[in-house]
Amino acid sequence: MASENKILILTASDKDSNTYSEWRTSLADNLKISLNQLIEDPPAIEVFDLTKKDFLINKSGVSLFIITPENLSLLNKNETINIIKDITSKSKSSFAILPSLVSVSNLPVPLKTVTTYTFFDVDNVTGLPRTYNLHGSHDESNLYWSKVIDLAFDINLALSKKEKEKKSFGIYLAATTPDQYENRDSIRSELSQRGFVIFPDHLFSGNSKDISVQVSEYLDKCFMSVHIMGNNYGEMIEGGEFSLIELQYRLAAKRWKETSEQKSRNEFQRLVWLQPGLIPADEHQRWFIGSFRVEEKNVFTEFMQTPIEELKANLREKLSRFSASTLNDSSKVEENSVYLIYENKDASNINNLSQYLESKGQKVYAIDYLKYTDNMVSMHYEYLSKAGSVIICDYNNQKQWIISKLKDLVKAPGYGRIHPFKAKAVYTKQTNRYTNLFEGSDSLVLDANRDLTVALEPFIQKINQK
Repeated sequence: MASENKILILTASDKDSNTYSEWRTSLADNLKISLNQLIEDPPAIEVFDLTKKDFLINKSGVSLFIITPENLSLLNKNETINIIKDITSKSKSSFAILPSLVSVSNLPVPLKTVTTYTFFDVDNVTGLPRTYNLHGSHDESNLYWSKVIDLAFDINLALSKKEKEKKSFGIYLAATTPDQYENRDSIRSELSQRGFVIFPDHLFSGNSKDISVQVSEYLDKCFMSVHIMGNNYGEMIEGGEFSLIELQYRLAAKRWKETSEQKSRNEFQRLVWLQPGLIPADEHQRWFIGSFRVEEKNVFTEFMQTPIEELKANLREKLSRFSASTLNDSSKVEENSVYLIYENKDASNINNLSQYLESKGQKVYAIDYLKYTDNMVSMHYEYLSKAGSVIICDYNNQKQWIISKLKDLVKAPGYGRIHPFKAKAVYTKQTNRYTNLFEGSDSLVLDANRDLTVALEPFIQKINQK
């Protein structure tokens, strides 16, 4: 079977448990749903067993390698490694997908340097490992969908036939301990959507010398490093004096010193975020965190110990001048305008909503799915950048579509937006599904079961506020 321009999900499944087999099937199904939101005609997704040799390698579009503790021995056989090498060399892009904890040193050599997606972490409250699972707890399900959406976005970039926009600005988002994976992922997602190149994109392996070389090479490509610190110090690196967390921190300081001595116009910056209520888990971490008191006197390092959302806000402000999107007249916000986000199947439902908003003096933006078949994604980004307000129209849509659109609102500055929305809202008959999603949010939930005038009253009041 030829694999050209397809998405291959590859594993050694005969050793996988039923749990991993079901997880893999679920990933294929949900990735297809997410890609349908990004690509007009997404490529087929096919699942293969590397040990069965039942497919031909022919410039496959994207390859996803599912790696579990149970299939590692098969993946590390010489014959399988040669197949993996062949696939990664001919794919437009390859990803290593880890549903659960796997020792990095045991990964097949060709997969140690490809982009890694970890669908697991350690709960920073309980300290217990957790797998991101569609059918798990509320948190696990949301984290799962967030990862799937980010993966779909990266796949879309890899498959794009258009020449990729040149990205001049790199950010070193330091690798973390597993209890901070969730926080790192949320920062990575936002920075990536803003057009920055994020390093590292894979898990490190090797001894202290090897890792130091890799980290330093990445830092040389960056103008800033961001370090996320939790309770744990991390494991000591083979042949070294420090954990990976501290090694990255020290090498970033060295990078600043080099740019400072060179009197570089773009002097390297370092931002350190500490988990609120941080309690060092061991003596190493206590000493490491204690050393920050000295570092705080250095102007090149900024320390924050605030909720993670404040770190994001700080980064947005700092990075606005580095945005990969060139701000021009078309990106200026039009205050008296509303962008209606909806799915193609619901086109007929938004007519009354659109007409009512226009009667209130609002210019309405909405994608015409029949007219704009080739550039719907770019139009979506354009409307997010210039509309004064936004309404997500939920006509019994699937949960992952809702989550992806809510994430787009957060990422709007990455598409060129320079001011916050005057009002953000969801228009829905299922208001109860937003109880948890909008907790502590400034977004409105408009009840579509009520008369249109009554339902939209809070929204109209908000956009009319001076």
